[in-house]
Amino acid sequence: MLKRHQRIQMRNTRLTDPTLERTCISMLYSNSLKKIFLVILGYNSAHLLIPSPLLVYLVCLVNFILYYLTVETYFYYWRSHMICLKKIPQDYLDDMLVRLAHHSAGIEGNTISLPATVSIILNGTLPVSGGATVREFYEIENHKQAFYNLLDHLENNDKLSVSIIKKIHADLTDRLQYDKGQFKKNENMIIGTEFQTASPSETPFLVQQLVDNLEYRVENASTDKEKLEGILDTHIQFEQIHPFSDGNGRTGRMVLNYSLLQQGFPPLIIEKETKATYIELLAKQDLNGFMSFANKILAKEQKRMQSFQNMDQEKILYE
Repeated sequence: MLKRHQRIQMRNTRLTDPTLERTCISMLYSNSLKKIFLVILGYNSAHLLIPSPLLVYLVCLVNFILYYLTVETYFYYWRSHMICLKKIPQDYLDDMLVRLAHHSAGIEGNTISLPATVSIILNGTLPVSGGATVREFYEIENHKQAFYNLLDHLENNDKLSVSIIKKIHADLTDRLQYDKGQFKKNENMIIGTEFQTASPSETPFLVQQLVDNLEYRVENASTDKEKLEGILDTHIQFEQIHPFSDGNGRTGRMVLNYSLLQQGFPPLIIEKETKATYIELLAKQDLNGFMSFANKILAKEQKRMQSFQNMDQEKILYE
């Protein structure tokens, strides 16, 4: 378990032009840029002075440019704030763990409330009311050890490996599965999906290939956008493989956050209220949609992290 004074080192990336950042942000959240393009092209409410196919092409081009700018501007914004973070406050780590446990288990049907999750994770007490089962309690409580081990690996700068994935699964399914930390030995299916998961015989090779491909994509990425695409695409493929007999969702989301934190991104806490959208994106293997979905969450999470950092600095001033 990481102590308060321990740090997770973040990659130091410099923002070259803060003024450009603010300008882009103000432009991206309005439709004015699109309107300017249309005026330049000669379009108004009454007449269209250029051929329709060309207009469609140009509007699509504008939308692509806007999407690219949105993603890149977000990364600039996040990196500029992370430069100032010498460490992640312990209070934020606790907050991250509680919300990750609550929502990740909730996506799989766990009914324990967020306040009860706080009690289990931070206070080590079992709520007497609420009607939760013993299994649900362990599903929440197991996130604690899995998360602490994840932080230890990050502190050691360990690259993601098959053994780390198996250890995460073993921690999350402790006291729940007889085959914890072991790849599946029988075929499995995902309810409500049409694709076939990997067979037991090909699973070890596919997971190793997945880890190797992610490492290659991250190390050879020229932009943060490409890194994020690689990480999110790996999560989609992991859930398609479904390497364990059970616990694949919780394991996959913990592995996803391991990769994100290791590359200097905020954690991706997928709230259980967005389960339908999240599952649909995975089922359709919609990487572009997943990117858009994730960027909104990451931007929100960055603000939350910054708030905890500000609180931590205020504590230091008054101690």
